[in-house]
Formats: sequence, structure tokens, C-alpha cells
Amino acid sequence: ILANNRVLRETEFENIFVQPACSDTGLSLGGLYHMYHNILWNEDRIKLVSPWLWFEYKDDEILAELENYKDKISYERLWDEKYEKVAEILSEDNIIWWFQWKTEFWPRALWFRSIFASPISKNMRERVNNIKERDQFRPLAPIMMEDYFKDYLDATHSSPYMTLVADVLDEKKDKIPSVVHVDGTSRYQTVNAKQNKEVYTLLDYFNQKMGISVLINTSFNQHDEPIAEKPEDAIKMFLSTDLDYLVI
Repeated sequence: ILANNRVLRETEFENIFVQPACSDTGLSLGGLYHMYHNILWNEDRIKLVSPWLWFEYKDDEILAELENYKDKISYERLWDEKYEKVAEILSEDNIIWWFQWKTEFWPRALWFRSIFASPISKNMRERVNNIKERDQFRPLAPIMMEDYFKDYLDATHSSPYMTLVADVLDEKKDKIPSVVHVDGTSRYQTVNAKQNKEVYTLLDYFNQKMGISVLINTSFNQHDEPIAEKPEDAIKMFLSTDLDYLVI
């Protein structure tokens, strides 16, 4: 990610795209592109438009799984007020598991299997890292409304896949301390309504309530564990940690 940022700042490239499945999982995409361009000799460029390739779980499946654990958890169904309610929960320094739609094809969660928390409290990074059993020096990323990222960062490019880093503006470091690394930077993620309307709307409500259009975003897993795939995975992980709420 530091190298990505240097390409933008120190070369003549005006923009870059970094394929987000940049671990060994990306080899499958590389193989497909190699076949398409170098063996079949197609010249058209193919944009990555659908990185959500796994299963989708229906409401009745989720409700059935919740009922299997009704002796251990209680739950409430939220409808039109869900974003406002979750934003209120986050504003009270609660940490939530966020499980939505399909899992994502890359090493980290971005929008659908996440842990969200408010970045305003100075001790929130420690709390989240303790829950995930991570080393305390490891930073947490901010997810922010694309409309406002320049209000917080010395950055010129949006970063929907969390593949860029930027300096946090001096006047904002005390506003979002839990997502500022020791060198004053953040590995940031931007989101707009087209990319993910649900998360964008949640950020909008949090912004209306707290005056901050930023949340902590980290993957829905614990240390050395895979990201949650099924509703059952999400519930078991919720029950085995000190997180406050599961939004599924």
C-alpha cells in the first residue's frame, strides 16, 4: 500500500488501479486475464465490476439460524429505521459485527463482513484489537463517505478497495484518533452510494448525529481465523467475543 501511494506521488501516472485481491487469491484473476489477452488476443479492457462472488443468504435462513441460538441471544428486526438505530448504537461507543449480502473476493473485508466502530474515542483501537486478538501496533482503517475524504486527508484519489494511504490532516487527527497511525497516516477506504448504499447511508446517519463521516472498518474475523461466511459463522463469532452487537 505504501508502494501504491509512491506510484501516485512520485511518477507521472495521474491515476492507478490496484486489483484488490492482491494476495495469492489474485492468481486466478491473473490467469484469466492472461488467457483473455495473451492467448485469445483480445484487446478490450475488462473492468472489475463484481468482486462479490460467494453465496447470498436469505432472510428466512438468517432467522432460522437466529432461532437455533435463541437461548443465548435476543434479537430485534429493524426496518426503515435500521440505519438510524445502528448509527445511534455506534455513537454510544459500541462495537458491531456487520454481516450483509455476499462475501468478498480479497484478503480483507470492505463492506459486507466488517467490524464497525466509532473512531472518535482514543481507546477504541485498543478495544477492537483486543477483541480481534491483534497486536496493538497494528492500525485500523477508516471507511468514509467519498464526498468528504478530502476534509480528513491530504489525498487526491478515492480508495474504494482500501489500497492507498494518506496523511491525516493535522486539524482532524484529534477528531478520529483511532484510525491515525503512529506516522500520522491512514490506510483509508472511501464509499459512495452506488458502490454500497447501505454502508453509505449508515455513514450519513452517523455524520448527522456526530458530525464525523468516518467509521473504523476491519474484517469480520478473529486473529488467524477466516472471515465469517455463513450466518452461523457470524453468530458463533459474536458469541465468542466481547463485541456489543451483531447486525445481520
